[in-house]
Amino acid sequence: MPTVIAKELKKEVVSVLKRQGYLVKPDGLFYLPHNNQEERREEQRKVHELSKAERVTQQEDFILKNIELVKTHLIDGKDLDIDKIDPVLIEVESGSKEEILFRWWNVIWWSLLYGRAYGRQMRFVVWDRYHNAPIGLIGLQSPILNWGPRDKYLGITPKKGTIG
Repeated sequence: MPTVIAKELKKEVVSVLKRQGYLVKPDGLFYLPHNNQEERREEQRKVHELSKAERVTQQEDFILKNIELVKTHLIDGKDLDIDKIDPVLIEVESGSKEEILFRWWNVIWWSLLYGRAYGRQMRFVVWDRYHNAPIGLIGLQSPILNWGPRDKYLGITPKKGTIG
């Protein structure tokens, strides 16, 4: 039987999902309404707007503190010469300029929250040598091996993620 804390957590999760645009079927299954692939992508973007806005707000001090470094590597689209792009992969090392840029651009570019994970992890900045600017971020990490304890605590059944 779920505890009071589990019930409150479930209620909060349901509330957040509904604010993000999810609907709930009578059997408890959450889904995003869409009629075609383009609508599906747009709905998924909308879902992440709330968490992205929260993430930017939480990271405001970091963003402002490092904006001058970032500005030195911005390129105006009118100055971009796509024929001269010269990409190189730079592994992000702890304490490096690339770590700051990776974190900064991760907050601004990515719609999905990227967080430091447990286990093996590698981060890379795809850098354009010609324009001296980042053109991509790559984050690789090992998968979570066992969701069982979380699912049991939240009362999630194996039936496609329904919350019981």
